[in-house]
Amino acid sequence: MAKRRRGRPRKASLAGTHLHQDPRSGNYVWRRVDPVTGKRRKRSTGTSVLEFALRRAAQFEEEHDRRKAGLGTYRDWRKPLLPLAEAWADLQDRRAAGGKLTEATARMRRAAILRALDDLGLEVAADLDDLPRLAARLDALRLSASAARRGYQKPLKLFTKWLAGNQRHLPRDPLASWEPLEVAAGEGPRSLDPLELALALKAAEVLDQVHGRKATRPTWLALLVTGARSGALRERETSDLLLEALPSRIDLGEGRGRKRRGVGALDKATAEELEASACRRKGPLLLSPQGARWRRERLLKVWRECFSLGTLCALWPAEQPASLDLALQVNAVLLGHRVPNKGGNPKRVTKATREKRAARRELVEAIASELREEWTRRMDRVEVRSFRTTHRTWAEAAGVEAVLIDLQLGHLEPPRESIEHLRAAASSRTGRRFYRDRKSPLFEVVRSAEAVRALLAEAEASLTKPTTPLPGAVVPLLVPRPDRSAKQA
Repeated sequence: MAKRRRGRPRKASLAGTHLHQDPRSGNYVWRRVDPVTGKRRKRSTGTSVLEFALRRAAQFEEEHDRRKAGLGTYRDWRKPLLPLAEAWADLQDRRAAGGKLTEATARMRRAAILRALDDLGLEVAADLDDLPRLAARLDALRLSASAARRGYQKPLKLFTKWLAGNQRHLPRDPLASWEPLEVAAGEGPRSLDPLELALALKAAEVLDQVHGRKATRPTWLALLVTGARSGALRERETSDLLLEALPSRIDLGEGRGRKRRGVGALDKATAEELEASACRRKGPLLLSPQGARWRRERLLKVWRECFSLGTLCALWPAEQPASLDLALQVNAVLLGHRVPNKGGNPKRVTKATREKRAARRELVEAIASELREEWTRRMDRVEVRSFRTTHRTWAEAAGVEAVLIDLQLGHLEPPRESIEHLRAAASSRTGRRFYRDRKSPLFEVVRSAEAVRALLAEAEASLTKPTTPLPGAVVPLLVPRPDRSAKQA
């Protein structure tokens, strides 16, 4: 009988696996001849365990066979997008440093691409290749076509063009066939009616008290009266509120490129409200509901919630009793959320309570379905930029001179205006005498702010009048809940 050999066990054969073990690291390495270039390719499996190495080798073999057949591989489409977006944004900063872009454009592109990846849930490159799903996610944001095209589609197409350029990271541009979103000629933020804006401000007060958050009314007043861009107001500190100036105003800082900033003049009532909200604190001038600086997305979300509740109260069915809790639930459903649940332990809820809650959900869905069509029409093109459009419309209706409105909104550059004034004064004796008159109404920029606030005050006063062209349930619906502390006392 042959003797059994002693010693180390014999290793499993690697024949046919195209693997060999690196003697230095102990990891298995896959080797094949590239069918395109004819050179030997080496790829490490990154493991010294044969079972795991064989699995990785099978993936390498599949990619090798596809390359041999002239087909692309899918390895590039599994790359994470966030590091690539950071690299693209760094390239924009370098182009700005070299003078090929402005610094404002570079910052805008960085913020836009990071926001697009976050809002649309894009994690790997393969997510960009599913255009129907990408378009559905973009539609779910409920933006206007111009905002979606400017803030999401355009930066994404620039990003993917760079990814596929010279095949840096992708073999082709996945968004090359994505047609530009159609933007109507007259599309843009619409001007708001004084009555519906007054309802929205009243709804904001109710929502702030219901949710126990910081008051948002000063933010909406500042946006309306100054007509400033939301980005400029979000950056302001309490020190930028100049109450001693004549007139009182908010220092909006310097403009950026073509986006010039206006005067920011305030009427007396608005200045007093802003002073009360900013009293004895430092930091942002306008506070978010959480007491911090506003974010752009949060600003739009809260404003649409307030405007939606005001619109809902104006459309409330006459046969339904006035109930703030019911209106809040219907408002949540119209905004795309579920019926708010009161919570609690489901095992301790009785059958009668479950039936009562089910009937409540049916009632909420029925009211929402009845009002959805008209609600959708009134909510169309309601954005934060609507405040600027509303300011111009109201001021023009009040007879304010166009030059004052332009100065308040920042549509005219002050140096150019000064030159035009000097030319007019130098060319005419009447002009010289007119522009020397410092009491001229053309120097009272605050008139634009006062006219807008006067229209708003008139609309707010009309809410409590019996002649208001609104259902009788509007006023009870917008009555805030009593404070919990007062209830306990």
